[in-house]
Amino acid sequence: MNKNILSLVSNGTIAILVLALLGFGIFVGKNIYDNQNDVFKHEKILKIKRVAIADATPENKRNDQASIIRLDDGRLLVAYGHFGGGSMDHDTSSIYFKTSEDDGDTWSHKKELISNLNLGTHLPSLYKKENGNVLVVFFVRESNDSYTSTIRQMEFSPDLTSIIKENRILVPGSYSPTGSDRLFYDEVNNRLLMPYPEKLKGPGWSMGTLYQTKILVSDDFGDTWQDSGIIVNGFKDDRGFGGAVEAGIYKNKDRLTVFSRNITGRVGACDIVWNGKGYTKDNEYRMKLKAKNTQSSIKYVELLRGWVATHSRLVDTDTPGTYNRYQLDVSFSSNGVDWNKIFTVDDVEQVGGSTVNNVNIYIEDDQVFITYSFNDESADNEHNNTSSLKLLKLPLTVF
Repeated sequence: MNKNILSLVSNGTIAILVLALLGFGIFVGKNIYDNQNDVFKHEKILKIKRVAIADATPENKRNDQASIIRLDDGRLLVAYGHFGGGSMDHDTSSIYFKTSEDDGDTWSHKKELISNLNLGTHLPSLYKKENGNVLVVFFVRESNDSYTSTIRQMEFSPDLTSIIKENRILVPGSYSPTGSDRLFYDEVNNRLLMPYPEKLKGPGWSMGTLYQTKILVSDDFGDTWQDSGIIVNGFKDDRGFGGAVEAGIYKNKDRLTVFSRNITGRVGACDIVWNGKGYTKDNEYRMKLKAKNTQSSIKYVELLRGWVATHSRLVDTDTPGTYNRYQLDVSFSSNGVDWNKIFTVDDVEQVGGSTVNNVNIYIEDDQVFITYSFNDESADNEHNNTSSLKLLKLPLTVF
């Protein structure tokens, strides 16, 4: 019999066989695709390196609120808040620094940069001047009763061995919980900017507080400062509290954007533009980003043509008797408003029930450096904790 075997099979059977083969191919292809995605995700995570910068000890319970710059001699410099026997904001603190000669893989022994002034000194912001000198703007707690504070400034030699200009007060007698790493240089208009919050009413540290943000401007690299006249109102809750606190600035194409959070963690933005004589406020709007009770950081990346944000997100827990904690989210935006999460620190290191806080980001060429505090909190007392300063080092290809 020389008949073709296909002639013995009905058309319906052939159709079923074809569909089965197609379904098998799609199943195999999908699994291959999923496996490739899994491999890609693992490759991305493997490229993220975590480094300990300053671990907490019984004598030094808290290290956090870091700022990073590159010195003229090639070393990375990190300055951070160094707390003594206690770990609360009102405990004694100074500003310490470390340097790295291998792009953040290892760090030198700690050295004191600015000793404790009055009741506490922390929240450093660094800027390297054209002559290599290092400008440091920082926060000093003046009174615990009224939470009075000042924002001050000092200037150091390029090797940090000598003080060029003694500390002077930039913002006097208020409660101004600014963030670390808050100095921004406007390369287009050759001006240095520093946003800072101003408490309008309330105790300062609670939900029942109202803030606004102002901006200082310097056209001589921090030698003198002027009030820009800009006031960022931020967004209030139903009770009229919130506003704009812990503000920062990032580049936004033909303008700059001031970002801040309100008391409930909603991040707002306000565009500012240079009109030839000074900065003026433009559009004020909300961003689809949350940063709960901590400093966040946003930077524009030319190579990516977009923005990278690091921010702490509140994680709700369902376990009775436990407190909420924070995760560090790293997100990307192509328009500065809508954000896609890239990863969280929990995904990278499985930090469990502890807290990640006080995040900042430094981007240089194709490298990203993210500093944050890693808090080991006691289960029976959330205020009895230690904070270690950590670093995530990763390539831009992660994004």
